[in-house]
Amino acid sequence: MTPTQSPSTPRILLYAHAQLGVGHVQRSLLIAAALMERQDAACMLLACRKGLDGLRLPPGLQVAALPDWPAPDDPAGPACVRERSERIAEALRVFAPHAVLVDHLFLGLGGELAPLLASTPRNPNAPLFVIGVPYGPRPSARGPRNLGVRRAIARYDVALCYVDPRHERAAEAFERQGYLLPEERHAVGYVVESAFVPAPPQSPPLVVGLAGGGSTGVRLFRLLEAALRTRLDRGEIRLRVVAGPLGDPTASCIDASRIHVLTRAPLQQAVDGASLVVSRCGYNTAYALLRTALPVVFCPYAESGSDQIERAAALGQLDAVWDFDEKAGATSLAALIDEALGARTAGRAASLDCDGAERAAHVLASLAKRRITL
Repeated sequence: MTPTQSPSTPRILLYAHAQLGVGHVQRSLLIAAALMERQDAACMLLACRKGLDGLRLPPGLQVAALPDWPAPDDPAGPACVRERSERIAEALRVFAPHAVLVDHLFLGLGGELAPLLASTPRNPNAPLFVIGVPYGPRPSARGPRNLGVRRAIARYDVALCYVDPRHERAAEAFERQGYLLPEERHAVGYVVESAFVPAPPQSPPLVVGLAGGGSTGVRLFRLLEAALRTRLDRGEIRLRVVAGPLGDPTASCIDASRIHVLTRAPLQQAVDGASLVVSRCGYNTAYALLRTALPVVFCPYAESGSDQIERAAALGQLDAVWDFDEKAGATSLAALIDEALGARTAGRAASLDCDGAERAAHVLASLAKRRITL
């Protein structure tokens, strides 16, 4: 708590990581913005430095930047992990939150939140711990058997499910695989950026390739380039790809002379003027795209443990959305792009509840008030 804050101001500490992508941080920023703008709350974000790079932070947000998680062979790794733990403990001591919101990882990166969860008593003077659940566990995952780990996870008081229950039930997916979630749960809707209307398409058609934070983008972009090579050579189509903050712009395509490569861009800027989007199917990008009228081909990252496969299959049932398996190759993707170009959706966005940030903020502020003593 800072000297300028009223004792009655709800204080929310948000923990997010960007080890594999920036979606966890982006969701936390959207919720923090709603908390401060709509609920007059004070917020502090705990996140890795690389996850914050280039992101637009809401005015008034306090940030405790954590060192990036070390590589397995980094000799300074143990010292870095200790520094992260010390900064997390310091943030709780100084900020004194009424509630702590953790995005997706129950125990944090490398289990770094387990000691905090295990050592914090469950009493009116302790913060409420809230787990944000954007999607279910990996299909192969099973709930922990270790009693200490189970006890740490059981410390959570509330679950916020960032889903539309008409389409997904993430909490039940965790329970089916042996995880224990809090009894108090709130399905708040998808937490995505505000809807926008992209600039209209022009001629020749522009195809945009996206891969969220970019860590899984190179293979997709090269497949897309191969699929469109002939039409690019003839000037019949244009291609723009966004490498993303975790991607490699120099490796994102083979011939950058005929492809517009952006290192990073806000989603609206990325798709302005597009006729079609070909994208990975990460949570944030997927649902934000579905709020537009653009036709979308989802090409999910299909490595073991990816949440994108089931999401793409489900969303592929919606109007002007296609689910494509990249193993089918460039020729099949080219044919699908021909089919999808020119398609338009009517009312697709109405079938999805995308007001999750506002509802999550309302729930968190209400929870914080349980801890405020006037």
